[in-house]
Amino acid sequence: MNAPMIPVVRETEHTLTVTSPAKINLWLEILGRRDDGFHELVSLMVPTTLVDHLALTFDAPEDLLEVPEGGAPADPSNLVLKALHQARQSRPIPPVQMELIKRIPAQAGLGGGSGNAAAILKCLHRRYPDPRGWAGVLADAEELGSDISFFLGDGPAVVRGRGEILEAIQEPLFTGLSPHACIWYPGFGLSTAEVYQQLSGPLTSGHMCRNFNIKNFRHGQEGFRHLFNRLLDGARTLDPRIALISDLLEDHFSGRWIMTGSGSGFVIFAAGPEASEADATLLRGLIASRFRAGDDASVDGIHGDEIHVVSLLTGS
Repeated sequence: MNAPMIPVVRETEHTLTVTSPAKINLWLEILGRRDDGFHELVSLMVPTTLVDHLALTFDAPEDLLEVPEGGAPADPSNLVLKALHQARQSRPIPPVQMELIKRIPAQAGLGGGSGNAAAILKCLHRRYPDPRGWAGVLADAEELGSDISFFLGDGPAVVRGRGEILEAIQEPLFTGLSPHACIWYPGFGLSTAEVYQQLSGPLTSGHMCRNFNIKNFRHGQEGFRHLFNRLLDGARTLDPRIALISDLLEDHFSGRWIMTGSGSGFVIFAAGPEASEADATLLRGLIASRFRAGDDASVDGIHGDEIHVVSLLTGS
């Protein structure tokens, strides 16, 4: 059995600390635009060992969100505060003080904000149970955003609809490996809405869509060949730097890299931790030599300061 994606790290009478992970989309196809304005999709999502920390103090004098190391806003636009407000629609919740330590880059397609929202919903349900039960927590997650429901699960899942329909993975992925990944945030983010706006014509008409098959991701390194993200097409159109990065990765890591979510995060997959560390070392050197802003204005903003080697939590 998989462990919860949002485990309790520490709990006392008045405090609760949890972590929430980054996710990676191993597969993401857009099936078409829905009548409600969202897009119908199918995706294979896996959590990783890159996590944010969220510490809550209950019975505080007033609501307060602190992000002491930056990486996310501490104002009402943060999904953590939106989730707190949403939870209060179903029951009274006293003021809460929250400290969020960010490790997951924002606007990178890694689901950092969605995981944070799931974390606060789970913590509040633990201390102030939703009268609707766990179904109420899931309803709040769906109301807040498309990816949040995933983080309330226990591991990898096939995600459908606009992200609210989950099918848990019953068998491990990439069997025979200790799958690791090198996650690269290139120094600039992308707007999810703007990436989706680039998709038109054949990309959302249905008949051009690829068929998803979970069996392609079951065994060993063979699964890396099936990595796919339709949103890369939109991201390349939106920001020319995505095309430059894609070309670099294809030249040196062909067949085992992908952009995750709506970007701008990129992921290079490897069979184990040593291989992934070697990928990170090679990638840092390539970035330093290829993307020199003083030489080419088209690469402004691209850097290699945020490269994380992580384990993929692909199932027990």
